[in-house]
Amino acid sequence: MNTGSERERFLDELWESVGFREKDLAFIRLYASRKPDPEAWSAFFASVDLATEPYPFNCMLTRLAARTEWAGVPDEMIPTLSGLRKKLIMSNALQISDAMKLIRKLNEEQIPVLVVKGGAMRLSLLSDLPRKMADIDFVVPEEKRLACWKTAYAAGYHTREFGMHSLDLHLGNRSAVDIHCIMFKSNLQKPEPVELLQKDAAVLERQGVRFSVPSPEDAFLMNMTNAVDDYLVGSGKGPVTWIADCADLADRYELDYAKIAEHAEAFHVQTLFRIAIAFLQRILPERFRDLYCLADAPVSRRAVRRCRTLLKAKAYGQPNIRNLPVLQRAWRRMKYIGAVYAGLYHPDDSMLTLITGIPDMVKKWQKTESLREVPDHFISTAKRWIKNREETKNADSERK
Repeated sequence: MNTGSERERFLDELWESVGFREKDLAFIRLYASRKPDPEAWSAFFASVDLATEPYPFNCMLTRLAARTEWAGVPDEMIPTLSGLRKKLIMSNALQISDAMKLIRKLNEEQIPVLVVKGGAMRLSLLSDLPRKMADIDFVVPEEKRLACWKTAYAAGYHTREFGMHSLDLHLGNRSAVDIHCIMFKSNLQKPEPVELLQKDAAVLERQGVRFSVPSPEDAFLMNMTNAVDDYLVGSGKGPVTWIADCADLADRYELDYAKIAEHAEAFHVQTLFRIAIAFLQRILPERFRDLYCLADAPVSRRAVRRCRTLLKAKAYGQPNIRNLPVLQRAWRRMKYIGAVYAGLYHPDDSMLTLITGIPDMVKKWQKTESLREVPDHFISTAKRWIKNREETKNADSERK
């Protein structure tokens, strides 16, 4: 089988896995149109019941306030969507306020901060579009990561999850930040050309807090690669959110697609970028023609196969394995972690490169200076797992 047909089969499997509803596709095709059509929107809303739609979908509908000024939205739905929009604005304001307080402390420690993803959109790039955000993501230099985490802990944050590329921190139950030391997950063993980001990033100051946001091109690139990440491992953000962001970025900025492709190569994410292009072309075949011409670049058979492996590995991490025997659960978990490691983080690397990089990966996963150290947040996470298991066990006993 040639690489082209194998990639198409993978895209078919990815499409089926994402589970686009016809309503999702109808929404994004109308939303991405350069000329709003009130009659088409009116026909679309004839099949919409806000009370039964998924929450991420309803959040997406609030974008129509800025996109179309509610043209075509039934009058009886506008108060509900307006109320949801106000709720998102207030939620975003609280998240941003908490994040700014932490960044202020990082400013005092001379730690530079690059706000990315939804935070960058809300703060600068698409500031008039409130959004459903689980957290505020930002990137700090690799050599400053430990100092950054210590500052966050001192400010009252605690750990809920940790990965090899970032640390998920929460402030009580109201706000969360995800602190990255790399821009892209695939660069855990590869140097990132930070100067490319710094050259084009915008430096902002809000209420005496200084931070940067990426250029529209770099935001577009991160958006596309994160989307493929989400689709491969599963996400509750809603399958059309990233496409709407791409459409809005393209409408508001003169994007240089050639630069985006160059940065994809420089940051070692060309595989995910090309897959994202091909996937986007299936959804909006006419919308990004200047971008689609870049999709013809080859994707290695190894990369396609590893992405397919990761896609299949979704089942290994599902909650339904909880009742399996211990050895089966352990085997599935090992297969899942192995697929994530080989399939997503390094789709183009040789197996020898992956194996030789494992010790360094373990260090990064533990977030310590040496393998002999066990950080506090690792211990607290382990304690939380034990507590959750005990609570689940007690709840099952009470039901019986």
